[in-house]
Amino acid sequence: MEIWEELKRDGYLKNEEKYWETGLAVSMVHPKTLPYHEIRMMVQSYFKKFFLERPRFLLKQVARTISSSFRFNIILHNLPRIRAIANNLRNFSLT
Repeated sequence: MEIWEELKRDGYLKNEEKYWETGLAVSMVHPKTLPYHEIRMMVQSYFKKFFLERPRFLLKQVARTISSSFRFNIILHNLPRIRAIANNLRNFSLT
């Protein structure tokens, strides 16, 4: 909440009501932060390195998911919203 108040006080948060429910990325409104696109590139790079360059890890997690009723139920309950999940991932991608 302190960051929100600081943004308001310094005049970076012009339309408070617009962002109250959805939030906003501080780096999109504050000039002294790392640019938003750079943060996105860093996060994307991390995920590529962490997941895609570790096929053994991915296979182990798939095996654990298949053998775990808890994990499997999470997958089943999220199947109806698979398109929304895919869109969120796609929208975050820089490519």
